[in-house]
Amino acid sequence: MSVDIRINELEKDIEKLERRLKAKDATILGINLKKERFVADSNVQCSIHSMFTYDEFFYVITEITNISNHKLIASGLCISSSPKGTGYSETVVGIFDELKPVKFIESCSKRKLVISARKGILVEPKLILEIEFQLVSTELPVDLPLIPNFPTLDVSGHMRDSFFFPIERPVEALLKGNITDISFEEGVLLYQGLCTSHDSRYLEFQSAQLNTVFLTLNTFNVIDFGDWMLAVGFSDYEGLLAVCSNSNFFQPVRANCRIFAKGAVSLKRFERMLEIMINDGWND
Repeated sequence: MSVDIRINELEKDIEKLERRLKAKDATILGINLKKERFVADSNVQCSIHSMFTYDEFFYVITEITNISNHKLIASGLCISSSPKGTGYSETVVGIFDELKPVKFIESCSKRKLVISARKGILVEPKLILEIEFQLVSTELPVDLPLIPNFPTLDVSGHMRDSFFFPIERPVEALLKGNITDISFEEGVLLYQGLCTSHDSRYLEFQSAQLNTVFLTLNTFNVIDFGDWMLAVGFSDYEGLLAVCSNSNFFQPVRANCRIFAKGAVSLKRFERMLEIMINDGWND
């Protein structure tokens, strides 16, 4: 391992420790952690929309209002705030304009911010979610989501805004009954969550082709929301999911279908299985 790579890893470890200390300091000093924070001198309004679990993952959906003249990029961390707690969990953050994933939050706009982490972090007795926003000039000629990986980058007009939220218990599962009873809103939340927690790939197959495959296999529950459909595997296909467009309504995802799986190997097998069944005429 080169010296530069090792130094970069150490810098990331130091940053994680600093975040943990900051959250613990907030608890010790009795800072009031609220579900919503918006003060007169803040450029960002951030509030919790919902929290839920699905499969092996824990999700937090937040609503963000950016009233600044800058673009926002975001990062998050779940930290134990218990005196005896030692855990913290890396998170994956996704930003959405309805069903469309976007790279940043435009100035003077509202977006959903979806944060996922492994569900095991919920064993900690007390948890704090830290969300940090970086306000970046709209004229910055770099890929904005890459900025958090370069903390020494000198960015003109660069500002930060952090929010701390207690994770209230219990955190309930998104689906309390049969998957076929899932509502439209729950379907949207599940899709947004999957984009942050699962490996995924876009496919150009038509939704009618995939729907026939899923019916043939008889091991997928297919829920039709009109403009788009959700397919959730069970039995031997548990952990495999697909979201497909039935119209131009779902065009922001760039393709007709997006498949999801836990891990790159499972995703590749899922894709290959669909290709074989469709191209070999199994669904004719």
